[in-house]
Amino acid sequence: MVEIETEAGRHRLWAGDLADVPALVAAGLFQAGPHPLRLGRPDEIPFLARQTRLTFTRCGLIDPRSLDDYHAAGGFRGWERARA
Repeated sequence: MVEIETEAGRHRLWAGDLADVPALVAAGLFQAGPHPLRLGRPDEIPFLARQTRLTFTRCGLIDPRSLDDYHAAGGFRGWERARA
């Protein structure tokens, strides 16, 4: 699956093939337009709605290469408590 951020919120798509990309973009991929591969918002997909994201909770919300973003999101709290 692929998750994208749109003005309407996060949306999931079934990752088809690279050949599907032009049709997805033409169908309004970045505006959450209708397409057979579009699954919808993660919280509206029954299989995903009952799951708790642990490993990738901040996926798409912070820059994974930025220590500043990580720290601003509460990263290093455990390390700081251990040092104290």
